Parts: sequence; structure tokens; C-alpha cells
Amino acid sequence: MEEIRMKMVKKFNDHEHYFVVDSMPLEICKLSRSTRSKICKDLEYALPNKGYCAAQNLQFYGYKLHAVCLILGVLYLIQDFKIAFFGA
Repeated sequence: MEEIRMKMVKKFNDHEHYFVVDSMPLEICKLSRSTRSKICKDLEYALPNKGYCAAQNLQFYGYKLHAVCLILGVLYLIQDFKIAFFGA
């Protein structure tokens, strides 16, 4: 799937000059359970952490997903995405 996505991105990028960048919280569990949660704690580089989303006025425990999309592309084709690890 990643290879197909990258081929599509290369075709569309020749015609696009502007992109939309957005992010959203990826909540692992509720903040009150964060100290007891064992989810994703087996890999040190991928430790979830506490974060804040100003758009939703939300404190959360987990990660943050960042996506880059076309402005006028086909169904807002996702150009790239990254998951931010706060603890790293």
C-alpha cells in the first residue's frame, strides 16, 4: 500500500504547489488510566506520553498524528503522515 501511495503522490505533486498540514491526537487511553496502561510501553522509542490539543481543548495520553494532504487533489489524497512520539 505504501508503494502505491508513493507512486500516486509523485504523479499529483507535479501539479500541486500548496498542501494542507493538519494533526490530531491519537489517544491510547484516558488520561486518568495512563499510569496503569501497559499499551505500547515495550519499545522505549515509542512510549506514549501526555499531550495537549488546543483545537479540542483536550489533554490526552498517546501520540499525535500529522498528515499532509493536497488542497485540490482527488479526495484530499494524503501525501505523507507521521506519528509524533513525545517521549523520544
